[in-house]
Amino acid sequence: MATSYRSRHLRVMRDNERRMSALFAGLAQYAIARLLRAADAEGVIPRSATYELQRDIGDHVMRLFLARDGRGQYAPFQVLPDGTVFPTAPYSRALWQGITEAMRIQVEQAAALMERRLPADLKALLRGGIAREQGSVFTPNPLAAYDPPHLWVDPNGYTLSDRIWSTAGNTRRKIDAMLEDGIRKGRSSTAMAKDLERFLAPGRQLVRTKAPYGTDASYDAMRLARTEISRAAAQAHEVAARANPFVEKLRWKLSPQHPCCDVCDSYADKEYGFDDFPTQPAHPHCMCYQESVMADNMREILDEARDEIRAARAAAQQIATPLLVDQFIEQLLRGAIVTRALGAIA
Repeated sequence: MATSYRSRHLRVMRDNERRMSALFAGLAQYAIARLLRAADAEGVIPRSATYELQRDIGDHVMRLFLARDGRGQYAPFQVLPDGTVFPTAPYSRALWQGITEAMRIQVEQAAALMERRLPADLKALLRGGIAREQGSVFTPNPLAAYDPPHLWVDPNGYTLSDRIWSTAGNTRRKIDAMLEDGIRKGRSSTAMAKDLERFLAPGRQLVRTKAPYGTDASYDAMRLARTEISRAAAQAHEVAARANPFVEKLRWKLSPQHPCCDVCDSYADKEYGFDDFPTQPAHPHCMCYQESVMADNMREILDEARDEIRAARAAAQQIATPLLVDQFIEQLLRGAIVTRALGAIA
């Protein structure tokens, strides 16, 4: 069964890359058409057209990543006061779809494990349930140390919205530099159009050059998407595992596609407590994943688990567990503390 869930996750990754490729192919078509229209009768683009070309194509790049949110500002997402997230632009819609699908797979996997291993009365209690923290079988707030994808802050202090803004700006600067370089050298519009297509279309043969604009304008966007989807899936797996009283630890598993060698090799097949598990993904493009490690003393846990669930329910502190798949995913996407949402997305 684990292989099946893993295969589904890899399919989500492939589907996301196809969506991203289609977005950049559309950008390439627009840019090429604009480039050819700017050429003179001899097929050369005059230097005086450089700024206008950069502005028009650059604006199109930014619209790929950003759109007006509910407050009339340009942003990748609109976030309602209740924490509901609406992607506003083509790139953020494709990315959010991949994040949501990857998280659902992890929650469904956790729910299937609970369905198989938990006794019927405990499952019935958990369908209103709560989740665990250190020193206790359960805690009334499983999301206390969790940030949903749009609120998570990376080690550099950036939210997902910030990271998308940065990627949009980097993509635009690369294209600006490529256009300026080609026009300055007097290259034909046809030759520039061919290079621009390879430069923007993922999966095509890349433009191999030492020019300052690099080799692939879509690289940053594709890397960001893969990394964010992997991170959201890892977070979903961890929070869902905490909701199962019989999951004791997490095990780091290397992806079959993992190259040799990097920091992931030092984590491989080791077991960690929830609070000690290394940050995942460990690096951009990381495809490693987690496995739940079941406790050996499950019988001893049962009575304590039942007592704690009943106590939390009496205190009206129920929070959905993975057995309620849709509600649990909604919690993960919106977060436990939604009042921070509007301030975090700017």
